[in-house]
Amino acid sequence: MAEVGGLEARVVPLHLEKVGAAVARAYDIDFSKGDYFGAFALGTGGSYGWSQGLATAAAANTAALWQCAQVSRECSIVGSLSPASPDTDLTGLEASLNFWQVSAYRDIKAASGPRAFVRSLDGNWGSAHGRDAANAMAIAQMVCTDRQTQFPVQPLMPCLVVATWDR
Repeated sequence: MAEVGGLEARVVPLHLEKVGAAVARAYDIDFSKGDYFGAFALGTGGSYGWSQGLATAAAANTAALWQCAQVSRECSIVGSLSPASPDTDLTGLEASLNFWQVSAYRDIKAASGPRAFVRSLDGNWGSAHGRDAANAMAIAQMVCTDRQTQFPVQPLMPCLVVATWDR
């Protein structure tokens, strides 16, 4: 187990002798130091893709495979990150938040007034205050979508409402 982003994460080792130096470097330096759920996909001809900080293992796999498939059609998951001890005080949809989302969620939850928190499975989120809960939700969804479009490296995933508060 390794301490990653405030959580322990399990990294499945990659057989580095079977891949090129660039792939091994991406795996060791970028991917394996990620947080929460992540995946590393390897394809034919040296193609690869990786993800980290996603809300579920399935979302991490989808993102890594999508990135790898931009170069090769034959990709498979060869490494994964997963939390050893996710937050236990969150329930339902909240329990699937990644490390960074949990921090933002707790900040907006502790605030007062109409507010909302949304997140996407690709690690993006948005939180906002508004005139009422519906207005806050609309603003939070715009923030989440804006985060996704700043660095489009994978297909956009919908921003799902986690919680809204009226007071």
